Amino acid sequence: MPDATPDPVPGLQVITAAPTPFGHDRSLDVAGVRTLLAHVATYGVNGVLVAGTNGEFVALSDAERLAVVDAALEVWPDTDGVYAHVGAATTYQAVALTRAAVGLGARKLAALTPYYHPASRQVVLDHFRTVADAAGGAAVYAYLFESLTNTRVDVELLAELATIPGLAGVKVSGQPVDAVAAYRAALPREFAVYSGADIDLARIHRIGGTGVVSGVSAAFPGPFLDLAAAVRAGDAVTEQRAQAEVDTVVNALSGGTASLKAALDLLGLPAGPVRVGVDPPSAQEYDHIRQLTERRR
Repeated sequence: MPDATPDPVPGLQVITAAPTPFGHDRSLDVAGVRTLLAHVATYGVNGVLVAGTNGEFVALSDAERLAVVDAALEVWPDTDGVYAHVGAATTYQAVALTRAAVGLGARKLAALTPYYHPASRQVVLDHFRTVADAAGGAAVYAYLFESLTNTRVDVELLAELATIPGLAGVKVSGQPVDAVAAYRAALPREFAVYSGADIDLARIHRIGGTGVVSGVSAAFPGPFLDLAAAVRAGDAVTEQRAQAEVDTVVNALSGGTASLKAALDLLGLPAGPVRVGVDPPSAQEYDHIRQLTERRR
């Protein structure tokens, strides 16, 4: 059974960064994608990001990425709640994915900056202008992850990106809250600002952020939704208790996608192995995850 599911909190969103289920042979499990996302939708989170970092997009072919997007659009209750990741190392590939995702019905797109080769200021600007144009009116959210992409987007550059028609927001990963606050202060109020640091949900809200994009919420949504509700209500006692639960689940799954998939598997949900080259949880970490899932069944 999923965790307790209070109504989503307006102005403080929890977007689930969904993993991509694979079969035992690491082939894409499209039926598993549908099952997992349909289950996640019952939690009451505000939306789902598919084929992103937690979704192992770097290990998916373009056809597989689009199959995941198509499955999400099929089962999610509201297609506006589906954020299809179309980012790629090159603008050429990102544009092709953008057009294909929009053709499937996607209305919200997340696009990582160009990566591997560090992209210059002008390359980043041209990249997002071209992707936004290819989106044909669908909302585009810039995805910044400097430590994994080698591409830096400073406050001034992001403020310029925010003027591009069709660019609706930003998701910042690998940066502390103070850095996210600096971005927020330089951007128009209507420009959405999400953080990948789900443990900092309350602090992100207090600096004016829109919400968090949380991989951990694919397995344990309740603590995040409880925390969002407490913050919105100004209930300090409940917030402290919910924050402690968020700390517990985030720390337990600190191993990233491999730990998240282990938790989903223990919960009886489709997950399968990882394709990317990461270590599985240690025996001690796995036992901790097992105890946590047993407590939350």
